[in-house]
Amino acid sequence: MNNTFFFVNKTEKFFPKLAFTKSNVPVGDSSSMCITVSWAFTERGNNYEIMKRVGNFPKCRSAESGKFIWNLDDPVYGINVPVWKQKSIDIDCTSEEACNKICSDKNAIYVNGRFSKKCYYYDILDTICITIEYDPDREEYNYAGGCFKDGKDYLMVPAEENQIYRFEGIEIEVRNKKDPVIKAGVMSNYTYSFAENWVKFTNKIFIKKL
Repeated sequence: MNNTFFFVNKTEKFFPKLAFTKSNVPVGDSSSMCITVSWAFTERGNNYEIMKRVGNFPKCRSAESGKFIWNLDDPVYGINVPVWKQKSIDIDCTSEEACNKICSDKNAIYVNGRFSKKCYYYDILDTICITIEYDPDREEYNYAGGCFKDGKDYLMVPAEENQIYRFEGIEIEVRNKKDPVIKAGVMSNYTYSFAENWVKFTNKIFIKKL
């Protein structure tokens, strides 16, 4: 493998839409998305029929649950990624205006439920990064965990209230386990700070959608 990473951020229609608006809250957690990777030797051309799936992925939760339509040729192994996670806190307030103010200050939306008054807020998907290892004896690539601290495959950020998120520019990276960025993350406890020098990595390599 000549390159140690691949990168894509064109994710139109990959993920469901989240409307973080008064009329749509609470919406609950998103379903778990399953993302997998396939590969082929470059000399064999871009032929999807001969591509091989990267091994060692966990089972897709959606495929296991039986609650979703799963085509026979859909992959059943891959990383499980939420698109958003719903969070809430109970609040004590006396008027609609006061309740809305409390929630707005927390970047949340107020909902007066049957049993309690709540502020709802969300964390949304920001980036995905996985690592793979190559087995030259078997000529196979295998999943080797996520790129982030504690082996996480994805990072999330707080959603802004009154926004509609279509997740059209989610950064997805696939990296060699021996990639310098991965090693730098481990060595710096994922701060990428070495003494007073900051190391910033910018990656812009096109990967075809799999």
